[in-house]
Amino acid sequence: MLRLYNINPEELFFKWESYCMRLGFDGDVKVNADIARDFKKDTGQALEAEVKAKGGVKRAPAGPTGRTLKAGAGAAAAAGVEVALGLYNTPRKNAGVKRKYDRSPYETPSSKSAKTQHLKVAPSSPLHVGVPLKELSLTESSQITPFSKRPQPGTIRETLNPQIPRPTLPLSPPTTWGSRVTLNAIHDLKEFKYRTMHQKLYEASEMLDQKIEAVVSQIQERYGVTSDELTDPSATKPAEIIAVGRIVSDSIVDGTLNTASMLLESCRRIGAGSRVPLKLDKLEKVEGRVGPASFFPGQIVALRGVNPNGEFFSVKEILEIPRSPWPATPREDLITYGERLEAGGLSIMMAAGPYTTHDNLDYEPLEELCRRAAETRPDVLMLMGPFIDIDHPLVAMGDFELEGEGPDGEGGTLEDLFRERISRKIDMVDSVGTMVILIPNTRDAVVKHSAFPQEAMKRKVLELPENVRCLPNPSIFSLNEVVFGATTVDHILTQRSFYPIFPPPPAPANGVAGPPLDLPHLPLANFAKVRPDVLILPSQQEVFARTVEGVVVVNPGMASEKRASGTFAEMVIGKREIGGGEHGDGEEEAEGTGGVMLHKVWERVRVDVLRV
Repeated sequence: MLRLYNINPEELFFKWESYCMRLGFDGDVKVNADIARDFKKDTGQALEAEVKAKGGVKRAPAGPTGRTLKAGAGAAAAAGVEVALGLYNTPRKNAGVKRKYDRSPYETPSSKSAKTQHLKVAPSSPLHVGVPLKELSLTESSQITPFSKRPQPGTIRETLNPQIPRPTLPLSPPTTWGSRVTLNAIHDLKEFKYRTMHQKLYEASEMLDQKIEAVVSQIQERYGVTSDELTDPSATKPAEIIAVGRIVSDSIVDGTLNTASMLLESCRRIGAGSRVPLKLDKLEKVEGRVGPASFFPGQIVALRGVNPNGEFFSVKEILEIPRSPWPATPREDLITYGERLEAGGLSIMMAAGPYTTHDNLDYEPLEELCRRAAETRPDVLMLMGPFIDIDHPLVAMGDFELEGEGPDGEGGTLEDLFRERISRKIDMVDSVGTMVILIPNTRDAVVKHSAFPQEAMKRKVLELPENVRCLPNPSIFSLNEVVFGATTVDHILTQRSFYPIFPPPPAPANGVAGPPLDLPHLPLANFAKVRPDVLILPSQQEVFARTVEGVVVVNPGMASEKRASGTFAEMVIGKREIGGGEHGDGEEEAEGTGGVMLHKVWERVRVDVLRV
């Protein structure tokens, strides 16, 4: 209670004495769990009343068009104790009653007009007094478009390969996903079950160093570079050398990167981790590169240049880092997969959270997606988090209803909210015709593993149906022969990683920040073994579906934005056509693999991004 309410022991003692006198306790009091719980509750309500008396609640102007969040009777409006004291409580679900702060038995009943308050939204973790919070204002709330009035539902926003016809779903006769789809995880899923919050500095440093060393080996193999040519870029050496290192910024405030603040950090073995400023004015254009060179913090680069005086490294050329190898499959297996898709191409429906607007937790967009999947019966429904978003105002406040009582008779948890609002809707999907894949987000409140890389959700704990497969974030998996990569953070193909940026960017004005990273386990986000055929990368940026260096990259957008419904994507992948002759077309085979053929998914896939 001292830490929770930010009071000193003497003040807590006085409050205990006052509490005992008010309740008529005589002599020594035998404290049990019930008395301690009641005393804690009484103390919180007293502090809440103090904040309210000091004007901690900001009332909203009345009006027919203004929409507000309502604080229950005696709530001291959550802007009181929740904001000023930094409290964060698990929501209750007693008999379907909206979770509110209980009224003190000594509190004067508030009038009906006082129930509507202008609330500040509390975050999901405790704050110190005075921390500014984002507000869900009356103006923002009134601009939210009801789901039933969403514009142009089902219209296509973006299409890749429109020459390929859209399939007619459901297939006739009805099919089962078990007879058409084989799911294989390329990652070792057990490696994602590491303990978070146990990161050691030397392990993080070692991982960052190993990333540079890995690129050093790749450059030596690709260009035949000797160890003498790979030297410390910070040392004075007028002769031309090759330097491999990490792009960092000299700004310690916000990590802003520009030509004046760009440094190159070498590995410990070659340059003792030294940093040297980069000069790019003599940078030559690399054949095949479109547009100017671009850099980002954390990028591993190989540069050719000179250091004439020890003060800077003058870059003359950027050496291309070898890409991951293309995925390939034996011809016989491709024929088998093709036979399984005789009724039609592999159909995949994909969406990413959030799945509800900021004024409610009804999850209407998710319900619409599951209803559509139940009707069309795609082979795979891929849903990516966040599901219960910790940044949602009502989740942060615990201001929502749950049906019935929790198993302990007192209240429910966020897992109960997931079971009621998410699992029940996913259960609408045909368990025979469609396999459901769930991938979490670091903002998911029901996933204890909040660092990136992130382990999968617990299917049984969340009471998800049998046709659901839970995968980690990020994931590399195959559906038949097609290799998919999926994550809820950004990626760079040339870096062989789902998240090569380091350090993660801080939250700007729009509130979007990089994920919390567990550096020793960040290699789990690499895809060095094989290059995905398809990358699913939901983002707040404009939706798209395009081919990048032979990889089909899809941003399905978000199923729901803060104030309106969003978008999702549908994909159909035709079977791989095998060339004539006993061994097929020789030019279709992967180089030096003896009959193992490339997938060429970009030639046989159609992607449509649609409005929910």
